Amino acid sequence: MNIFVMMLVLILVATFLALLVPIIRGMKIERRIKDICMWKGYRYYGENIPDAHFLFQGTGMDRGDRHRAQYGIGRRIEGLDIRFFDWEVIHEDDENQWSEYFKVAAIHKQFNFYGYIHVRREGMLDKFDTIFGSNDLDFENKAFSDRFFVRANPERFGYDFFHPRMMEVFLEFPDVNVIVTGRSIVIFQRGSFAQRGTLLRIFEGEKPIQTWIDGTTYMLVKIHKNIPKIMLPHKGPLIQGDARRPQPESR
Repeated sequence: MNIFVMMLVLILVATFLALLVPIIRGMKIERRIKDICMWKGYRYYGENIPDAHFLFQGTGMDRGDRHRAQYGIGRRIEGLDIRFFDWEVIHEDDENQWSEYFKVAAIHKQFNFYGYIHVRREGMLDKFDTIFGSNDLDFENKAFSDRFFVRANPERFGYDFFHPRMMEVFLEFPDVNVIVTGRSIVIFQRGSFAQRGTLLRIFEGEKPIQTWIDGTTYMLVKIHKNIPKIMLPHKGPLIQGDARRPQPESR
């Protein structure tokens, strides 16, 4: 009996240690990430990304049964607070659960009119849709119209936003997915932004993700600088536009 009890105790201790070690390792990694973020001029949010769910309200990125924002970091540049994080859209039915992952770079921005824009690289199927009728906005800049599929509601919001200088900004970034609402500008792409271990590698020279962070930062700064003043609020409440919004697509 004593041998049985000792074996049981050893099994319990081994199980406890097996569960404890990853937790301690994760805490050490998280502590190191926080220190590196501070040194590099970033802020570490983890899963506590301010207003992450608010950014996606009514955009179609809030579809699914549950959502989770995680692996968040932020930086402040030229007066903008930019947040980078993973956005997980969780789908459930009676038997299965599955997730879609998006990496996100976003800022809050208040406009004086509530509208919705989704812009992405135009594909071959979009060209056929245009032939048979779609709400892809058409612009005088042929290079821009040929490269991007732009949906807006109301259309006025899209046409006001995409003046010639703004189109030139987007032409610098041909493979983007961008959502603009009356309160935010969001760049997103399918795939995971990071995990705790990956975040360490980002700051130690992981170039693909660092390039994405730098590129989206540069784009958000340029978009922000070129927003038409007529679209920005002076005083008074936000004017509500049409509540129906097209659903974003990621290709």
